Amino acid sequence: MEISGSRYFIIPEDIPALMICRPVDVVDQSGEREGTAWLSPILDAKKQDLTALIRKNLYVIGCKDLNRILTGCSSGVPVREYHPS
Repeated sequence: MEISGSRYFIIPEDIPALMICRPVDVVDQSGEREGTAWLSPILDAKKQDLTALIRKNLYVIGCKDLNRILTGCSSGVPVREYHPS
């Protein structure tokens, strides 16, 4: 994820845990933990988004876009900052 000029990652080894609905760490380029990511909604079997809490801000990536990254079809996708309505 690229947010405001900074890049954040989910470690490839953590993807299986993410796929079975466990939260995983989000790290920066140096490997330092910057936040947490999970598939949402948490209580629904059908996941629609990857949600990441990074430095007190919530960011969302749609599951279709996440899937494009995981399958290698895309190296970058839109990241939206979540703002409650």
